[in-house]
Amino acid sequence: SYPMIRGFKHGYENGLDAYNAYENGERRIDVLMLLALGVDDLIVSMADDLNQLNKDKDIVFSNAPLKERIMPIIRLSTWATMTAATIVGIGQVLRQPIANSILKRQVKIANSQLSTDSITLKNALTKNQYEAAVKYNWLKPVNFGTAVENLTAERVSKNQLLDKLFTHVGGPNNPDFVGRGIFSGLNFEVTTSNANTIARHLPRPYVTKNNIIKYDMPKWIFNLFK
Repeated sequence: SYPMIRGFKHGYENGLDAYNAYENGERRIDVLMLLALGVDDLIVSMADDLNQLNKDKDIVFSNAPLKERIMPIIRLSTWATMTAATIVGIGQVLRQPIANSILKRQVKIANSQLSTDSITLKNALTKNQYEAAVKYNWLKPVNFGTAVENLTAERVSKNQLLDKLFTHVGGPNNPDFVGRGIFSGLNFEVTTSNANTIARHLPRPYVTKNNIIKYDMPKWIFNLFK
């Protein structure tokens, strides 16, 4: 029988391939999905099997005696069934890491902007939130996190592709983001990479170790709010 699908890249790489293609002008959703699922690699990885596949196809649809066509028929049927099942299975397994990689990129950009631009930071919070962080040091990390979430949500909502993949929810007892479309049913929690902070988030029913989108709090956090 034909070898099982080989050569899939890591899910996060596939997600970034799709996102980068979109940023470079690709708008065909089928092409973006092929990139996201790594099917471009599937095509390459199966190149060695094409000769045998073509030979079997020719025999199956020829006038050769049935006994000569049985093994090619079996190989073709097995290959088709296993390939279809594997694509679907891998696609389901990789949905979370692919989605994580796409959303994490937006979180990283938001965090970078907020860490270096106090005006952006101020605009990402309400007047009361910003003034409270200026006044109370313990609120600086808390409200910086709120700003990261808010700016990420703004970036997602203004991007035609991302807006079809993620929805910002937030608030008490809710995940920060939920998936839409091909990512429907997925949750995402945005928080710092601090182990204690992550431990406080994990007991929440919508949080798992696999759907946390982490970012690093800037060491100069106390100098950002002025």
